[in-house]
Amino acid sequence: MSEAEVSRVPTGLPVAPAPDVSLGVRMRDGIVLMTDVYRPRARRRVAAVLIRTPYGRQAAASPVPKVAVRLCAAGFAVVVQDVRGLGQSQGQAAPFVHEVEDAYDTLDWLVVQPWANGKVACWGNSYYGFTAWAAVASRHWAVRALVSRVSSCVPWDFACQGGVLRLGPMVEWARTTWGAPDAADATIDWGARPWRQLIHGSRAQSFLLRQGGPPWTALAAALRGVLGAVPTLHWVGWFDLFAVAQLRQWRTAAGVGHQQVLYATASDHMDDLFAFAGPQADHLADPQAQARWLDRTLDPVIDFLRAHLEGLSTHLPPVSWELTGQGPRWAPTWPPATCIPRRWYLVAAPVGRAHTLRERPAGAFTRLDWTHDPGHPVPVVQTDWWRPLLNPGDAQSLTVREDVLSFTSDPLACAVDWVGPVGVRLALRSTARACQVVVTLCDVGPDGVSRILLQAPRRTLSASGPIHVCLGEIGYRQLAGHCLRLHIASSCFPLYALPFDDESGPWLATRFSASRQTLDLRLSVLTLTQGSAPC
Repeated sequence: MSEAEVSRVPTGLPVAPAPDVSLGVRMRDGIVLMTDVYRPRARRRVAAVLIRTPYGRQAAASPVPKVAVRLCAAGFAVVVQDVRGLGQSQGQAAPFVHEVEDAYDTLDWLVVQPWANGKVACWGNSYYGFTAWAAVASRHWAVRALVSRVSSCVPWDFACQGGVLRLGPMVEWARTTWGAPDAADATIDWGARPWRQLIHGSRAQSFLLRQGGPPWTALAAALRGVLGAVPTLHWVGWFDLFAVAQLRQWRTAAGVGHQQVLYATASDHMDDLFAFAGPQADHLADPQAQARWLDRTLDPVIDFLRAHLEGLSTHLPPVSWELTGQGPRWAPTWPPATCIPRRWYLVAAPVGRAHTLRERPAGAFTRLDWTHDPGHPVPVVQTDWWRPLLNPGDAQSLTVREDVLSFTSDPLACAVDWVGPVGVRLALRSTARACQVVVTLCDVGPDGVSRILLQAPRRTLSASGPIHVCLGEIGYRQLAGHCLRLHIASSCFPLYALPFDDESGPWLATRFSASRQTLDLRLSVLTLTQGSAPC
């Protein structure tokens, strides 16, 4: 196929590192997908890394070209492709629909190139982490390894958590990545109902409105079927939206056969790192911060790729995990075998005093109530859900709301390492047809600033009964003098969809009723996993 020139970024914007060649790769239906090839200086046949992205392979703000150059310097050819219908590729864009077939056809093209030795690894973050999984699901013989970062192989893991729609992230993603050019910059009216109108015209609308239907069920089954099929590096951020789903997939894959490496860092979806104090440099804008980001995110990847594409011994441990503020740790399993569960009971206080978290059940009050008002939902604290660590905010404001139950521990006598799963069991009864809760765990410093550590929603179709909320997993050192705080509410808007009365699903819902929730404290408990104490 003849080479095709691609347009350069507009004058005045930073120019990404240039590939050796930009060309079109033809799919089985004749559609041409624009592709960049980065080749190492050594003119010999080499293993390749395939990256298929919806975010523009040469976009000025994209880190992918710099990633490609770094991987190329390590000795790999790197193939970066705009997915169908986006960037400069032809065709009709539709999330998830064509990724398996298009990955297979691209791999077929790749392996016959004169510079390719037939061994390919797939790499990707977020949605292009899914396209990497899709390449594995294509069952192409050339795929030897996978690097999945802050992603999932199941489409609806992106859209939902605990049975609750991630409204804000999905609306933004549908508009900016899959919408009309003018939709990305338009102000979002979160008061609009039904929410379907917020994604009108987006090419993601079909997926979002029909998730869970037969096409998506079949696709999810196919993707789940390849968990563990090739050696995989599962890169998880403790503060990422998709961490719960990715850890679940790592556990499934780890029991199958091929090496499954867990690499967990104290980062969010965009790889911002947790900082105890002061603002941090933005690695997407600051060149020095970006150089450090490339080092910390690619050095382990290169070791992994060398092991599985070149047969080199790199001694990469089965589990690498970061204890926030204390650097990386290594273990044969996750959580480490020395960790133990530590339970905290929810204790009510008389009117005018704060409810508490205690390690023994206590208190004469056994029930607490709150009322959810859909006209005045609990607002989200971290307004950038993709980058909550860049501007973490202060959740102290939640304690004064009557529609939020807050429970706070005594200050810790010494530092404690929380290492592993965090969950809460709630005995709830609601006047609504279905019960929905949003649970938030915070670290409260001596200055009163409350930082969100973990947050998760849960919706059940029953109006009463026990609810288990998986908040996530973490490696976090909580300092002496700090307190734990647990918030329980029915909303966190617009991060999560509000509880609705309709049977048509969240996107079409128009009926939202006030409801009263009753929490039975005798049967409710927070469980954290504690590592070895540092003092």
